[in-house]
Parts: sequence; structure tokens; C-alpha cells
Amino acid sequence: MMINYAFCVIFIVLALLYVININRVIFLVEGRCSSYKRVLPLMVSLAAASGVCGFFRFADNVPVTVSLFTLLSYILIFLIVFLMHENKRGALYVTAVYMCIDSIMQSMCEIFLDFFWTSDMICGVSKLVSLVLNLLVLLITFQHIRKKDNVLPFTAKLIPTKVHGLVLSMLMLLGEMCGCFQSKFSNETLQNNIILISTLIIIPVLFMMIAYLIKSCISKQYYELMSDIMEKNVSEQVSYYKKIDAMNNDMKKFRHDFKNHLNCINMLIDSGNYAKASQYIQDVTNQEIISSKTYSTGNYIANSILDNKNENALANNAEIVFNGAIDSNAPLSKLSTILFNALDNAIEACGRMNSSEKLTIDVKCAVNRNIQIISISNPMPEKSRFDRTSKSDKKNHGFGLINIRRAVNDLGGQMKIDAENGVFSLTVEYPLSAVQEKQAVLT
Repeated sequence: MMINYAFCVIFIVLALLYVININRVIFLVEGRCSSYKRVLPLMVSLAAASGVCGFFRFADNVPVTVSLFTLLSYILIFLIVFLMHENKRGALYVTAVYMCIDSIMQSMCEIFLDFFWTSDMICGVSKLVSLVLNLLVLLITFQHIRKKDNVLPFTAKLIPTKVHGLVLSMLMLLGEMCGCFQSKFSNETLQNNIILISTLIIIPVLFMMIAYLIKSCISKQYYELMSDIMEKNVSEQVSYYKKIDAMNNDMKKFRHDFKNHLNCINMLIDSGNYAKASQYIQDVTNQEIISSKTYSTGNYIANSILDNKNENALANNAEIVFNGAIDSNAPLSKLSTILFNALDNAIEACGRMNSSEKLTIDVKCAVNRNIQIISISNPMPEKSRFDRTSKSDKKNHGFGLINIRRAVNDLGGQMKIDAENGVFSLTVEYPLSAVQEKQAVLT
């Protein structure tokens, strides 16, 4: 009789922990939850139903009573959670997932104990294990609720609805399988058929979950790389504008001193010190007012990119030589992607040449029959492969050509690659009419 009372208490505490833990998990995801006062009668009913289940769990003459009160307990748990949260659908989903996981853990515990111990108390031990695990969940959720940097709401929103459905389906099937394993069926054929059918359904569900996982990982990696590229582009633009600001300040200073310079030169000339006047003029004109290397492509973004990249090229014993023109209506983001990645690859290749002479990166552009053509060629080391990166950080590099091809495809154009006689050439062509039509639609 003492065992009956003990398990009555265990079942009551466990049922109440179910409700508390489920509500705390939903609170972590949703950020809100109703008071327990409105469901207090249902909580009392749940405790009573669970107590009956625990008290008569090991009685041989009341199996129907135990089954009915067990079903009533589950219904009350779902009803309590349903009434306490505004997001009814999400509350029912979390409850179903939580109860499935708990059921699977109990079944696995019983299966494991059945190998070493044959007793009617195995079920009671599994309930004790479940009680311990739920107490751990209570402690973990308590720690998370105290933290201010809770990321569960954002994480939950990132998971597709289909994945939620697959997870619940798989958990329900696993629970059914585990229940069949630990239950004592009089008909072994029926037991084996249930396990077989559950297995046949679980396998494709698992494959679908793996496919979604792989897809999500690929998408995450892609957007991380795009973010890195955009951040790099923005930083280079900021660097360019800082240089422009510095040149403007130099120009202002020069204008401020311009009259003083003229007066000094005039005084030197009047006094007959022509040599000093000539030296003074030379000193003044040698001041760096503007950059020694500028590009005029017809597109201000292209000018900015070439100016910046030429500094990197000079640091790698190379120089960018431009000929031709780039249409002023070129899409800025796509053009930036093409030039940034192509020039970065060219500069990186020149840096590996170890040449004593300065190398040349040729950039030739033209507009022919409403087609923008951009051709970039550079020397490349022998036995190098353009489809693989030579940089040590292979995770964040080696995607240059992929990004260029994607940008060109978005523009409805073509990309050609040639690597012959130690020269790598990249040629991009895209129709300007399609670009202008897209810009007209946006405006």
C-alpha cells in the first residue's frame, strides 16, 4: 500500500511538472503566458486524475480505470496549456512535442531496464527517471528565463513550418515504435507489423529532415558569404570616400594659402631671385592635391572601384590599366560584384607571381550594340587552377567566380573564361536594355 501512495505522489508531481515545464518553454519562445489562477480547477482535476493513475498503476483488476484516467490526464494537460496561451496552435505543438519526447524517454528506459531486470516495478522506475529529467528541464528553463539575451524566439521563427511538422511526425512514430518494443503483445505478428510500418514511415521522414538541414546549412553559408562580400564592398567604399575627403581638405588648405604663395613668388621675382622663385613654384606644385592615378570609365562606381583596387595592385607589384567605357546606367550592385571579385582574383594571382617586373592587369570595356562588354586579363602562375582558391582561408574565399556568374545570370548575360599561355581572361557580357527596363520598373 505504501508503494501505491508513493507512486500516487510521483504521478501527481510529474503531471504538474509537465504543465509547468511546457508553459515555461512556450514562455521562452512567445514571451508571454497567462496566470495559473484561471486554470486552477483544471490543475486540481489533473492532480486528482494523475493520483488515481499512480495509485492503481500496479493493480491487476483496474486496467480500464487506469487507461481512462491516463487519457483524461493527457487531455487536461493539453487543455490547460491551450487556455493559458494566445498562440493556440504553437501551444498545442510544443505540448505534443514535449509529451512525445517524455514518452520516448520512458519507453527507452523501460526497454533498457528490461534487459537486466524482470519486474513489474520497471514502469515505476521509468516514471522516477522522467521525474528527474523534468526537474532538470525546470532548472534549465529557470536559468534561461533569468537571462536577458534569450534567442529562442528568433530561432523558432527561422525554422520552416514543414520542419516542425516533420519533427512532430517523427517523434510520434518513434514513440509508437518504442511503445511496441516495451509492451507485451499477445500477438507478436501485430507487434512486428506496427514496428515495421513505423520504421518504413520514419526513414523517409528522416531523409526529408536531412534534406531540409542540408538546404538550411547551404543557405546559411551562402548568405554569410554574401554578407562578408557586402561588408567588404562597403568598407572599401568608406575608404574611398575618406580619401576623397582628405583630398578636399588638401584642396581647401591649398586655396587658403594660394594668395600667400602668389605674394611670395611675386616678391622673389621682384627681387630678382628667379632661381628661388622657380624652386618655390616647384615645391608648391609637387604637393599631392589629387591622386596620382585616376580612372575615367564613364561610371562613377567603376572609377571608385578601380582607384581602390589599383592601390592593392601596386602593393602586389601590379598595375591596373583601363581602356574603354562602362555605361553610366549599369546596375551598381551587380557591377560592384563583378569588378570587386574579378579584380581581387587578378590581384591575388599577380601577388603569387614573384616577378621582378611590374605586372599589368588589363581592363577593357566597351558598349557594342547595346551590349556591355567587360574583359579583365592578368598573368597567372604556372600549374594554377582558376576553379580553386589558393588562399589559406578557403571557407570565405574561392567563391569569386561563383558570385560573378550569379550576378551575370541575374543580368541575363554571359561569362567566358580563358586560361592560356600564362594569362587568365574573364569576359562578361550583358544586355543594357534589360538593365534599363529593370531600373525603369523600380523607378
